[in-house]
Amino acid sequence: MYHPRAYIKPEDGGLLKEYKYLTEHVSMWDVAVERQIQVKGPDAAEFVNYIITRDVHTMLPTMRARYVILCNQYGGVINDPVLLRVAEDEFWFSISDSDLLLWAQGVNHAGRFNVSINEIDVSPVQIQGPKSVDLMEKMFGEQIRAIPYYGLLRATLNGREVTISRTGFSG
Repeated sequence: MYHPRAYIKPEDGGLLKEYKYLTEHVSMWDVAVERQIQVKGPDAAEFVNYIITRDVHTMLPTMRARYVILCNQYGGVINDPVLLRVAEDEFWFSISDSDLLLWAQGVNHAGRFNVSINEIDVSPVQIQGPKSVDLMEKMFGEQIRAIPYYGLLRATLNGREVTISRTGFSG
């Protein structure tokens, strides 16, 4: 769970000041704890379709994202991540908790699907708030405004390739 008090000291306004920036301005959250589990390979879409409760073929074109649910064999929820389709044969599960990596690898333990399943080395950051689009436009140009809700964009920032998703919970 996110605790903004670690960033703004109580004497500087604490939670209420952080809330004001989130609701009236822009705030940046380091959410690198939200690990990214990559499923990649010729059978990536089939494997992902097998482990989520939505039809990946009809609801998730390339460079889009969706909220998904993964269930165990009894219908119990394993996780409810945001799923990003960054290429035709590559998906990222953006998870906040649980060990989805080992579970997904276990589901494919016999190699039924021709995929690799790995935790990738990326560091998610959230830019939230009503002024977030203006800030992102300064960093990436007007193309940022064309990203649809739950859409993705590949861009470069300071010489590094980044993947931007418009998947936040704030306006």
